[in-house]
Amino acid sequence: MSRFRAPIFPITSGAFVGGNAIAGALGVSLRNYLHAQRERWIGWTIEQLRAALDCSETIRLDTHLKLNAANARVAELERQLDDIRYTFKRERAQASRGPR
Repeated sequence: MSRFRAPIFPITSGAFVGGNAIAGALGVSLRNYLHAQRERWIGWTIEQLRAALDCSETIRLDTHLKLNAANARVAELERQLDDIRYTFKRERAQASRGPR
């Protein structure tokens, strides 16, 4: 049996009211955010939207091409490292056999 003898109704109702206040504030914040997002695009013409999309796609393409070039360079450097490793391995093997 619990020794807590405080009246439970005020605690429960306070938690209920506080929870509703927080939920209401979150709901209003979400509604305001969505409204601001809609308002952000409302004044744009179709030509402006297309130009923005073209610009975005150009930037994405440039980034994609740079990434591909960097990946190709990494692959080339890895091949060079493999060649160097092979050369060292071959030289160690020849040195371990001794002079002929």
